[in-house]
Amino acid sequence: MRGRTVGLVAVLAAGFLDLLNVTVVNVALPTLIAELPATPAEAQGILTGYTVSFAVGLITGARLGRMFGLRRVFVLGTVGFAAASLLCGLSGSATVLIVGRVLQGLAAAVMVPQVLALIQVMYPPEERARPMAAFSALLGAAASLGPIVGGLLVGLGEPQLGWRAVF
Repeated sequence: MRGRTVGLVAVLAAGFLDLLNVTVVNVALPTLIAELPATPAEAQGILTGYTVSFAVGLITGARLGRMFGLRRVFVLGTVGFAAASLLCGLSGSATVLIVGRVLQGLAAAVMVPQVLALIQVMYPPEERARPMAAFSALLGAAASLGPIVGGLLVGLGEPQLGWRAVF
């Protein structure tokens, strides 16, 4: 029972971070454009690089989970997401940041489909209502908290970090 709860927390955290990452960057974008600097076209690439690569990779990500194992693919996607986030935070140019955002989206496309699949596997049908409700609630919270967290990280963070703190 305890292992299942830890697993649920891990997959829910991944789903939360995915959606938070979409919304948190929107608030940091003006600071990012000024400090990096980035052209309007590059700013658009920073925003859409994540969502487009995520959307394009979702079906493949789900299929990879079925082919190679849900847990293994989830861990691979999570590690890839963390590595891409580090690349974004360390990027010194808009081009590198765009590449990092595309890689983040692809890693999320590998990670996120496993979240619901793992809940389906970990819980029998009569026990799924609560984990699914937690998943839905966390998605709503992530969408709502993203702009707030983004503003706090940019505004209250270390001056040297600036927009980098959102990654």
